Amino acid sequence: MRNSPPFAVVVAVLLAAAAYAAVPASMSVQGKLTDALGEPIVGSQNFTFKIFDAAVGGSEIWPGGPGETQSLNTDANGLWIGLVGAVIPLNHTVFQDTVRWLEITVNGTTLPRTRLVTGAYAHRVGTVDGASGGWITSKVTIGPGQTNTGSEAFVAGSNNTATGGWSNVGGGSGNLASGPWSSIGGGAGNMSSNDGTTVGGGEYNVAAGFLSTVGGGYSDTAFGGHSAIGGGSRNRASGDYSFIGGGLYHTASGTAATVAGGASNLASAWGATVGGGQYDTAIGLYSTIAGGNRNRAIGDGATVGGGAYCFARGPYSVVAGGGGFDSDSNSAKGANATIGGGRHNYADGVVATVSGGASNNAPASHATISGGGSNSATDFGAVVCGGYANTAAGAWSTVAGGDHCEATGQCSFAAGRNAKAIHNGSWVWGSSEPVDFPSTADRQFLIRAVGGVGINTNTPTEDLTINGTVAFENSSLPAINMFESGTSNADKMILAHSSAFPDWGLEYRDADDKFVFIRDGFPGMTIDFNQANTLVGFGSVDSPSNIITLPNFNSINGRALGFAWDVYSSRRWKTNIRPLDGSLDKVRRLQGVSYDPIEGGGRQIGLIAEDVGQVVPEVVQYEENGVDAKSIDYARLVALLIEGMKEQQKRIETLEATIRQMQP
Repeated sequence: MRNSPPFAVVVAVLLAAAAYAAVPASMSVQGKLTDALGEPIVGSQNFTFKIFDAAVGGSEIWPGGPGETQSLNTDANGLWIGLVGAVIPLNHTVFQDTVRWLEITVNGTTLPRTRLVTGAYAHRVGTVDGASGGWITSKVTIGPGQTNTGSEAFVAGSNNTATGGWSNVGGGSGNLASGPWSSIGGGAGNMSSNDGTTVGGGEYNVAAGFLSTVGGGYSDTAFGGHSAIGGGSRNRASGDYSFIGGGLYHTASGTAATVAGGASNLASAWGATVGGGQYDTAIGLYSTIAGGNRNRAIGDGATVGGGAYCFARGPYSVVAGGGGFDSDSNSAKGANATIGGGRHNYADGVVATVSGGASNNAPASHATISGGGSNSATDFGAVVCGGYANTAAGAWSTVAGGDHCEATGQCSFAAGRNAKAIHNGSWVWGSSEPVDFPSTADRQFLIRAVGGVGINTNTPTEDLTINGTVAFENSSLPAINMFESGTSNADKMILAHSSAFPDWGLEYRDADDKFVFIRDGFPGMTIDFNQANTLVGFGSVDSPSNIITLPNFNSINGRALGFAWDVYSSRRWKTNIRPLDGSLDKVRRLQGVSYDPIEGGGRQIGLIAEDVGQVVPEVVQYEENGVDAKSIDYARLVALLIEGMKEQQKRIETLEATIRQMQP
């Protein structure tokens, strides 16, 4: 009987790992080995262990091949204890399924398989320490007060809720993941309520838009689809694809709008961006504010680089910065208008530009102000380069700089101080005197320089010096000397008073002691004087032979004699023509007087220039100081007298008609 095949009783027991120890790679089994008569089999025995997925047949799960072979001893009662996996370690893949069978072969005899089962309290693990792998195939709830009703959901922490399928709360307290695939990393009072939404942490944050994200912070809300908030406090990303990087009290309500940081900024239009700063607003499509305080980018594509209280109102307008502490400090209202900086500048015209300065205004299209203060460029293409209180009001006009200059004529130019280019094509430069120096006709080239004007010299000795030679003096002129040299208008000349020739004018002479004139339409003239300074003739520069001989042409008692004089007066050379009004009243206010000249010459009659200037300032010439009168253009009074006579005649005719009506 003892030589018959043994009958083995096998009991497999799975022992729990000790706390704070690594998970063992083996399991304990034990049994009793007897022969067919029930007698114990004692001594060393050969055991082979295998694990299958079925009671009979099936697939070998572990270890494969010939199995794990061990030599175990039985005691006097036939009892034995072994460790399955002591030679070939077990791993977690062996137990991926709930049905496993242990097959034991003793001394070549295979015993019936034994199903492997867990102990009663192994269903709940109090402590898991040192785990290195494995699968949990159902949803997991860890911590007290949790609610886990979502399919395959995971909840850890305390008092958290996961109701969405495949939702996740990693920790914290009072968090709610209600959207499918929603996730909350931790924190407190956070909500992830839409598909694929995520709250990384923080407190009282909400990710409500489809696939929206809140990284952290406090009381941030991502309402827009695919919107994101990196952190900060009380931010709102309500536009689809909108983004807020951080900061405080921001709103990104436009689609794809962005607020990078700062405080209380708003990006409310499609693609609008606020980089930082405070109380900035980008409400135009694709508008941008880089930073600053209380700036506004209102126009589509408008940009504010920084500063304070800057407004980019026009489409694609730019305010680079500047501003101040009061509202609407810099304003680019025109399309493509630009303000480089400064304060209280306005570029309201299309493609208008104010580079900087203060209180400058470019309301016209393509107008430009480079800088300075209180300047204006108010017509198309007008330019003020700088200075103070300058105005370029004519189309394509330019004020190069200076103080209180005006270029109001088309294509006019003004520079210096109080220069007034008020006629088309005029060029006016004024020196530092605080008196207006205006143009008087179109296409003039005027220079006021008390220190003298130099041409090809930087040391002028008189009003105008050419190549070191004095061309004109600024001496007073008691009388105008006029004479005619020929029949064409180009031959008319004027002599002015000169200190070198008290009776005649112009100090510039050539080598032959002849005066030379350079005039428009006539290349040059000479005037010959005899030894007694008496005019004897004049001719061209190239041919100085006498054209007309005027013997004894000299001053008489301090008065210059004169001949015929024509005044150019064609309508072709005049603009802004208006009739004279109130001429009779002005004539009545004029006072004719007789007087004795201070320099002698006998009793004279005429008018007082200062008195005439109060009534008809257009006919009075003033000294360089603009205050002291020096001469009267008596010829221009003819127009006033003509109109005054006509007004008087009209009154006479009216009175005569009235008298006739009164007669019986």
